[in-house]
Amino acid sequence: MFGDKNPDEEERISDKNVELLKNRLETKESEKNTLFLNKTKTSNNIESFTNEISELTKQNAQNLSKFQEALSKNGFASQDEFLKCRMEDSAVEKLKETKQLLIKKDGETKNALETARTNFEKISAEKKTDKSKEILLEERASLTKRQSDNSERIGGIKAQLENNEAQKDKATEITKRRDEAKEKAILWGEMRQFIGNKATGDDFEVFVEALAFKQLLQIANRYVEAITKKYTLVQIESKVDFRIHDVNYPDSKDDRPVNNMSGGEKFIISLSLALGIAELASRNVRVDSLFLDEGFGTLSGEPLMEAIFALKSLQNSGKMLGIITHIDTVIREFDLRIEAKKNLSGTSELIGSGVSNQVLALS
Repeated sequence: MFGDKNPDEEERISDKNVELLKNRLETKESEKNTLFLNKTKTSNNIESFTNEISELTKQNAQNLSKFQEALSKNGFASQDEFLKCRMEDSAVEKLKETKQLLIKKDGETKNALETARTNFEKISAEKKTDKSKEILLEERASLTKRQSDNSERIGGIKAQLENNEAQKDKATEITKRRDEAKEKAILWGEMRQFIGNKATGDDFEVFVEALAFKQLLQIANRYVEAITKKYTLVQIESKVDFRIHDVNYPDSKDDRPVNNMSGGEKFIISLSLALGIAELASRNVRVDSLFLDEGFGTLSGEPLMEAIFALKSLQNSGKMLGIITHIDTVIREFDLRIEAKKNLSGTSELIGSGVSNQVLALS
């Protein structure tokens, strides 16, 4: 039945599996009980929430009914009309202040009128004046007119207060716009200081040219490093110009201008810049060929071989490289050559790769 298996071992494994199954069964039973409790709790919560929602719905309906009654009682046809008429608390407070001021002015005017009437009646009763009734009536009319004038003045003062509030809001808006304009002015001032402010735009052109020149130097330095590990082209800050940094003189104050370099060093730098320009131009315009006319006469030894190696690397990248030179070392390094050979007749002929002696008839 067990074959070569050990019955005891098989029994032990079976018991272990049974024990594991019992444990899993107990775990599942516990999880089942927990889920049942959670279900019961959730059902109770749902019932409670349902009752609460029902109660809130009922209260909301009652509140809505009261709100509609209040709207109708206060002369509002709808909620939208009420919302349109609603004012900010600050505006309400201003109206209250204006109302109190007008009430105070009205009270003062009434008191003044009452005082005048009382004095008039007292004077009339005591007969302490020689003025006739007609004159006194005229004075009373004058006082009435003054009261009317004061009422008009109150209306004018109220209009002035409203106008002052409107002007205050406008002043606040103008102040806000002024502050925003100040912030923009600071930003534009910094930009003008950064890129220049001449009417001709020369400073901005120099700024853009300096950025492009920085990219050119970064590319040219790769070729300088491939030819010689000794030099680095360093841009003069914010200018379309550079100096030569020598690794043997780490201090930047020892950087040299190009006119202090030897002929061979100038050729390496010129070659690196030419290669950099070709690579930079190829980003927008495809540059598949590069021609160098002489320039190797000032190089010898290791710098010459490094320059040749750099040119070969450029050639291997897929670009066609044409070199015009009379230096034998350079000529031997390139297999495809076209030579100008002088004949005994004093004329010269081209021989080499791709040259044909076929004479073409011109029509």
